[in-house]
Amino acid sequence: MITNWDSVAWIFNDIGICCVIYIQEATLDDLEKVITFLNENDSLVFDVYNYEDLDPYKTTNQIDREFIFHSFSNHSETDDYAEIHFNLNGLEIHCFFELKDQIELSFESNSVKSIDDYKKVEELMIKLSTLLNKMVTLAYEGEAVFPLIKVDVTRGIIEVVDEKKYLNRFYTLKYQLLSLYSKFLDIFFPKKNRIMWDKIHEDDYLPKKIKDNVW
Repeated sequence: MITNWDSVAWIFNDIGICCVIYIQEATLDDLEKVITFLNENDSLVFDVYNYEDLDPYKTTNQIDREFIFHSFSNHSETDDYAEIHFNLNGLEIHCFFELKDQIELSFESNSVKSIDDYKKVEELMIKLSTLLNKMVTLAYEGEAVFPLIKVDVTRGIIEVVDEKKYLNRFYTLKYQLLSLYSKFLDIFFPKKNRIMWDKIHEDDYLPKKIKDNVW
């Protein structure tokens, strides 16, 4: 377990950034296990919304399995959607089952203010890794391929990325070439450049394979 707050404090400093616990390459069996696990939390709230409304039309203290699984097989722009949130010993966690092969649990980064707060997050990741027998990661929203924390109980892994490595992530050859290409497009084909960055942004929120993670 991580016991040195200084080694992880930088991850949670930014206001307005969401940290996300990612379960990549999730199966329907994984989803079933996670739903069962979350339903054991007494503070869980399951809200169902219509896309046109700001307030939920249904609220329960248990995740509706049928609703979640049905949404994957019958998804459309007019479908209802669900939001799950629960209190983790003072830490508010949100869960959106939007991708059937990637499970995401998010919280505001600056809500983790001490090593005790961090241990709540780490303990949750350990429980999920043990439950599913696979790696669980924590990253900023939309950056699943660049984990900040990795937990894999089976392999005995609890690791935090080096801050300098994270800050220098855009200085790799891949990003340098992308930057040069973008500058070229911006000069000669600005519309194509905008389309490219819009697609990159959209792709950031699609499911990612573990093999695509930077480390």
